[in-house]
Amino acid sequence: MPDMPRSQCPSCAYAGARPSLMLDNGRFIAFCPSCDIGYTCPPRQETELINYYANTFYNSHMMHFDADRVHVFAADFRRVSRGLTKGALLDFGCGFGHFIRLAVDRGWDAKGVDVAGQVVRIAREELHLDVRQGGVEAIGAWGIRFEMVTLWNVLDHLRDPAAILRELRGVLADRGRIVLRIHNFGIRKIVFRLGRSLRIPFLQNNFALFLDCCFTAATIRRILRRSGYRNIVVRNSSLAADVKGRQLGKSILGIIQCCLSAAYYITFGSVCLGPSLLVTAEKGSGELHE
Repeated sequence: MPDMPRSQCPSCAYAGARPSLMLDNGRFIAFCPSCDIGYTCPPRQETELINYYANTFYNSHMMHFDADRVHVFAADFRRVSRGLTKGALLDFGCGFGHFIRLAVDRGWDAKGVDVAGQVVRIAREELHLDVRQGGVEAIGAWGIRFEMVTLWNVLDHLRDPAAILRELRGVLADRGRIVLRIHNFGIRKIVFRLGRSLRIPFLQNNFALFLDCCFTAATIRRILRRSGYRNIVVRNSSLAADVKGRQLGKSILGIIQCCLSAAYYITFGSVCLGPSLLVTAEKGSGELHE
């Protein structure tokens, strides 16, 4: 029996991770036993990632897609901001700024950063938002701490998500909250294998199902804990109304959401069956747990 391929983790450089899921064209997904990061192999280089998102990923189609998904972020934001005092909010990887517009309309002092210059320009000139181009290094220009930092479908695209989480902890106010929406690898792996068995093309779409980094409910908890966060809550994110361009009726969507919620609450929050996870955590005090 041939040896399974191994790869080097792009986050901690551990070199012994074995594949968790084989994809097409010789690519696979591995979970690092050292830092819990799941990643696609071979990984794209950091310069390649920055160039892709700055020059290729965002286009006129993505602008409409981004706007259409605001209802998902609005539903999740309502859940995670309930009872909080409104203050400074940072949307990391803000895209065209549609969520920032939503947060501002709800009374938050919302700002954002993104590596793509063209979307930052649109956010500034067309939506009149306080947005800067760049990554973590661009945040310091505001000179403030944030009560909330949000990453809507962003962490999955980062080469070293654990490092970003540690750096974002530094811009949070005391007891500030970080909010993540990420893909649920555990469920997407099942969907992918089902699509492959039944030969359903859109269920085998590697990019739609798996991005540069992958997480399960268990691994994101451990990563956040080691990155200096506490009071971590992982739950099902709100469902999007479209699946690869196929619109789902509100009644069907509601039934699915109710079933997912029932499984979550019956198991006291230990089972998340949704395709995406909604994660919240507070900035902890003291030193980081490496």
